Amino acid sequence: MEKAPLFYPPSLTVHKLTDFEQFRHLFQAWGGRFQQTSRGRFSGTAVIYQGMSVRAFQAETNQAIFTRGQDQAEMVTVIPITRANESTSWRGRELTRGHLLVKGPDVEYYNQTSRNTIIQALLVPLQIFTQMVGPLAGIMTGRKSLTSIAIQPSGGAMRRFQDSLDTLLTSLDPMNPDKAVFTEQKCLDDLSICLLSRDADRRIKELGAKRLQLIDQALDIMNERIHKELRAQDICAKLQVNDRMLRRVFKQSFGMGPMAMYRLMRLNLLRHELKSARGGDQTVATLADRYNFRRLGALAEEYQTHFGELPSETLGVRKTRGEA
Repeated sequence: MEKAPLFYPPSLTVHKLTDFEQFRHLFQAWGGRFQQTSRGRFSGTAVIYQGMSVRAFQAETNQAIFTRGQDQAEMVTVIPITRANESTSWRGRELTRGHLLVKGPDVEYYNQTSRNTIIQALLVPLQIFTQMVGPLAGIMTGRKSLTSIAIQPSGGAMRRFQDSLDTLLTSLDPMNPDKAVFTEQKCLDDLSICLLSRDADRRIKELGAKRLQLIDQALDIMNERIHKELRAQDICAKLQVNDRMLRRVFKQSFGMGPMAMYRLMRLNLLRHELKSARGGDQTVATLADRYNFRRLGALAEEYQTHFGELPSETLGVRKTRGEA
């Protein structure tokens, strides 16, 4: 396999997170959209490894998160399914422990976690991944189907890969380039064994659920109308589906109906704006009005239930009579 350093020097950073905006900011360069979908104050830990030929991360959060987006870099993302993340929905489908999720750069990252989830991922440059798997690259990266795939390696191969990934994220000394090169190569070698067993092509499961197209289109409409009034009937009319079907696919994917998801999107964006406006002359009422939150008392109660603090506390101002 040709080895060409892509990132130098190697680094390993650990981030203690006490607010969802810190999580969003940490991964903002990746280009995805993140929403906290469970209620309560956010906390978590993120570990990020920038290597000489690969990247890796571990994200541990106490709240449920919906992620949608596409990496701007030509990287293949590989995620082992473990006890700590097996309740996550990947493109509308749950995977059992022992599977390996593979997402190519042309495929949108699309998942809904539950509370107290830990996700580890190895990011491999497309060129290196293609050299590793040869003719299977088109299938495994989703370039032939525009969907993620899942594969179930042998238990022993999966444990070796998991151990190598753990080493990258927990015990590697990134200041030692020779050790970094060795550990990264071992991780890639163990991944190759997982992917290239004799019946690998027969064990591939595509994760492109048909309902994802409907959900994607509905979420796009919500984003387009995020500052305007929107009813479920408007979405149904535009997509030419009935309310029952729309509600069913959202319940299956997110555990909530489409309008609850739409309101949650607005709450998350409002929180982002409140954080960004700290120290300025903006008011809660002005920012809330941008997202059609007119009843400030009801907003304050819902916001505090969801994020563990009042909107005025997020904005960094003292609450006065009549304010949220």
